[in-house]
Amino acid sequence: IAEFSQVSCIRKMWLPVILAVFATLLQGTNAAIPSFTNTRNIDASSGNVSIVVENTPRDEIVGFVRAVDPDGGPVTYEIVSGRAATYFSINENTGDIFVKSNNLDTDSISGDERFTLSISVRARSVNSGDYSQIYTGVIQLRDANDNAPVFDTRVITIPISEAT
Repeated sequence: IAEFSQVSCIRKMWLPVILAVFATLLQGTNAAIPSFTNTRNIDASSGNVSIVVENTPRDEIVGFVRAVDPDGGPVTYEIVSGRAATYFSINENTGDIFVKSNNLDTDSISGDERFTLSISVRARSVNSGDYSQIYTGVIQLRDANDNAPVFDTRVITIPISEAT
């Protein structure tokens, strides 16, 4: 009987503490994957694609992504892949996508993706281990008429008869 009393006493003493610690851990744990709610100007599936004219000034916002953490915690953003990462940056707190440098020139981009650049953005739940989701979109570049025409220095004479 004495043993039972001691165990019962220990159980009564530690059970509230254990429950309080467990409840605190549950409240402080963010265990949900953020989900994208808005992808302005990079959503190829909806036809809502940003068209950026070459030579657009540095730091101009060309689109954004937004995600929410189902637990209500903050979300950060980063560009994780895609050819667009060379030419565009993202604000890690707001998800705004902007031009990275002043030399955005389609003439200097080679390959088939010259005018359509893919961009993959990770939204990460700040208060969690590695709860994140990746969204892949598209940014289109438009060539600007920024090169003067070049004429041949030769003079070409073509006779045209009046009867033609």
